Amino acid sequence: MFIDLSAFNKSKKRKSKKTKGPVYAKYTPPEFKPYRPAPNPYYSNTSQYPSVTTTGSINTSKLERTKYTGTLVVGIATMHKSNAVPIINQEQAEEISRMRRG
Repeated sequence: MFIDLSAFNKSKKRKSKKTKGPVYAKYTPPEFKPYRPAPNPYYSNTSQYPSVTTTGSINTSKLERTKYTGTLVVGIATMHKSNAVPIINQEQAEEISRMRRG
């Protein structure tokens, strides 16, 4: 038995709808113009002069790191959380260690 399906495959032509309003021309973007800020009325156009120092130049090089070179402080202890305390002698070190343990 053979069924002819060609009648089902035909699509209906759609009627073109008329527009309900005015028809506009195709959109064309406006011409590109670079942004230029408005002139600032509070800025005066005066000449720029370089700064003058009394010595003529300023030393901006990195400073050397300071180091402790004495013999008074033996070490550093931590009393509570991150509270660093300098240790001067053995007796003070033992006292701080007893304080931490209660």
